[in-house]
Amino acid sequence: MILLYLTLIVCGVVAYRLGSTPLALVRELPRFPYFSLFARGISKELNSCLSLIVGTLGTQIYAQAVLSASSERTAKRGALLSAILMPPIGLLGIWVGLTLRKEGVVIEPAQALPYFLCTYLPKAFSGIAWATLFITSLGTAAGLSLGVATTVSYDLYLSFKRKLASSSKMLLINRVSLLCVIVVSLIISLKAANSLILQWSYLSMGLRGASVFVPLMAAIFFGVLSPGMALLSGVVGITIACLWPILMLPGEGILLGVCASAAIAAFDIYSNKKTR
Repeated sequence: MILLYLTLIVCGVVAYRLGSTPLALVRELPRFPYFSLFARGISKELNSCLSLIVGTLGTQIYAQAVLSASSERTAKRGALLSAILMPPIGLLGIWVGLTLRKEGVVIEPAQALPYFLCTYLPKAFSGIAWATLFITSLGTAAGLSLGVATTVSYDLYLSFKRKLASSSKMLLINRVSLLCVIVVSLIISLKAANSLILQWSYLSMGLRGASVFVPLMAAIFFGVLSPGMALLSGVVGITIACLWPILMLPGEGILLGVCASAAIAAFDIYSNKKTR
């Protein structure tokens, strides 16, 4: 985090010295689409916002970080510290991207920061910054891969083979699951090499949220959702989220998937309370 902050702060200083101050960027770049929250359309951007929220709350690795904290106070402080530290990184990254736009550089978004490092920074510092980006990417991929592998091995396999699962066998299954996740991710990455990373982020967050978010929130705040209805709620949510764009239907599939999942969960919660 220190290296990443240092890298982006230096990039911000270099961008400022190039004349790309925030006021200059606002003055010289068109207001739309660079400074619009709804550049791709209101429904699409709101859907992306919803995907980010429900995906973060329903992702294994974020919950794992909180649950593995040494105390409740540590978990709260860690969550708040993360919330404070992350936005400046995003804003500095946006500053770099807009600076390149102002300079007339046309490049794929994923290559913007590496290009800026190689072109505008001293070579020695650029090498350190490249190593920082590598560590950041590796750490992100490792954390998300571990979350998927943990879900497969402990939440799926262990629920069906509890009696046969020794600690050594579970460790092996977890490692094999992790290897499979990495291989599949590599194949998908190679097939989609020229696509926009942010679109994949929103998609993955949305699919996780459509399947997990509502049952998870129902279990935490109400505690009365039956296992069968929890499964149905998740299956219906992710099915709608996946089929909607495939069938090219109007509207946003992830939003509708979350709504359908919430309707099923609400019906079950109401039924359980009524029978009590």
